[in-house]
Amino acid sequence: RSKMAFAAFSSVVAVVAVLACGVAARPRPAPTNPEAPLYIRTPGGLVWHECVHEVPSGTHLTATPWDKEVAFVATAQDSKRMAIPRCTPPVGPDGNTLPVFLDKPHLQSTSKRLASPVSALPSDYNGWLAYTAFNISSTFDSFLGKFSVPDTPERVAQVVYIFTGLQNFDWVPKVDPESKGAGFDIIQPVLQYPGNFGHYWSVKSWYVTIDAGAVASNEERLEVGDVVFGNMTRTGAESWFVGSSAVSKPEKQTTITVDHPRLQNQPWAYNVLEAYGVEGCSQYPMKDCLFTDLSLTTGGATVPASQVNWRVNPKPNPDLECGESIVVNSASAVTISFQK
Repeated sequence: RSKMAFAAFSSVVAVVAVLACGVAARPRPAPTNPEAPLYIRTPGGLVWHECVHEVPSGTHLTATPWDKEVAFVATAQDSKRMAIPRCTPPVGPDGNTLPVFLDKPHLQSTSKRLASPVSALPSDYNGWLAYTAFNISSTFDSFLGKFSVPDTPERVAQVVYIFTGLQNFDWVPKVDPESKGAGFDIIQPVLQYPGNFGHYWSVKSWYVTIDAGAVASNEERLEVGDVVFGNMTRTGAESWFVGSSAVSKPEKQTTITVDHPRLQNQPWAYNVLEAYGVEGCSQYPMKDCLFTDLSLTTGGATVPASQVNWRVNPKPNPDLECGESIVVNSASAVTISFQK
């Protein structure tokens, strides 16, 4: 891979140094480049740049709610330990507190545009643009499913995300204000375009909160036509495995496991198209993304198909100018379309 940062780098790798046990990482300073983004695009929304971190695949994240400085101790597969700093609300030049999650994306400081001029869409054309939701009264114990890698868009948006996900309550970035997101979390295997270093699709496994920030595994590059297997499986009362892999290429896998008290209950399931910096419909794929073999379990048993009720866009984005849509084909299959 190139060592040069690609202009369309869609998530910032955290400066979480490898540390000895018990030593906290120093928060990353604000960008000195006036064109550097202060808010980073994540599949959980636009997050303050100091609160976004990337860890090696296979890392185990252990929450440290008693520590005022450290949110997680991250243990890599080689047993090296890293401290991920707690996400604290930023303070602006005027002394006022800024949001951790940005619900007005057009107010952010953005990087240079990543593509040639195209037909303009609204400056805040961001967020969950098509999705399904399903919830139960108790908690899910696993969510497995596959989703296809569509064609490469003609032009490059800042980032397009496609994922399955589980949340502890129903909070949708941009639609719901940050004030309603206290205690929120989402685990998610995520397909994204572009990748970190070029015009290709890749997968990462994410855990996103407001107070602890967003943590992702390193990416695995995929090809058009590949099928992603997303795996979210409970491994303990407060522990989950999150995996993203290519069905036909088992070596193409990137994973994290997470221990956090709020992971006791994950009763909300989603299939989502999310995007940021879409300036025109040519920055979307032309072909559909097919979600198949979707399977949810609770209490040690598979949720019967007759009880699965995927609701389409329950909190709709008001301006779907490219005709983004999602269709429920069955309890185990949905289709996302990007174009009219």
